[in-house]
Amino acid sequence: MFLWWPLWEFVCREAGDILDKTDRWNGCFNQGHYISKRKASALAERLETLLRRRVVSAEAGWHLRRARRERKKNCRVCHGRRVLVQRSDSGRVRTRCHHCDGTGRRRGVVKFRTAWIREFASFCASSGGFRID
Repeated sequence: MFLWWPLWEFVCREAGDILDKTDRWNGCFNQGHYISKRKASALAERLETLLRRRVVSAEAGWHLRRARRERKKNCRVCHGRRVLVQRSDSGRVRTRCHHCDGTGRRRGVVKFRTAWIREFASFCASSGGFRID
């Protein structure tokens, strides 16, 4: 599952001198904000440099470790009980927790991958500028 906001947060942190405040803010929303060709090329160059320096893989490793820690914690909805007790007209009904799929543990989704940055850098380099929709 690809998530935009961790990628954009990383880009804003590492390329804050390339993107202005409006770019950083509006890049979080699908409202048609435009990143110019000049900025897109500079972003591609910066991201490639970060990939070579292994800054991106360090960030991805941090996200992976965080996801593994999350998987050890109890689910926020069922609190580790694996089931939900819901009231209905016929009384109480026990159903498998939909949030953790009945495991009792959090999912721990990895929200950042090196491949996503590599793909985004390639996109920036060839885009000629892009609109965030």
